Amino acid sequence: KCDTIYQGFAGCLISLGDSMAQSVRQQREEGGEEAQELDTICKSWDDFHACASEVLSSCPEEAAAIWESLRQESRKIQFQGNLQELCSARGRLASARGSPAAETNQATLRGLAPPPRPCLLALLALPLLV
Repeated sequence: KCDTIYQGFAGCLISLGDSMAQSVRQQREEGGEEAQELDTICKSWDDFHACASEVLSSCPEEAAAIWESLRQESRKIQFQGNLQELCSARGRLASARGSPAAETNQATLRGLAPPPRPCLLALLALPLLV
């Protein structure tokens, strides 16, 4: 089972990158709002997290080594925030207010983290597991 864990995890990362790149293209074409962009990015993150969890669950010892390696690498990057923090904070804000996530106001989202930029999307992939 463990001999394909890296290939499976890499596939999850590639899918995340493809999904986010597609989201950026759609946002440019449709001119959507930042809240919609955040919803789309967090959907991509949720899909990645589910994929990675499934792949890594078959080999817990190797999975722990992968997560720790990614954490160590992400600490080397001088980048504040990550997808885990951004998307989980967004969910807490919505539930605390009793409103759907799509209705969370943009000012609140900006207060938590800078809006994602296409040039930063590549940087988000590495520290997303901090």
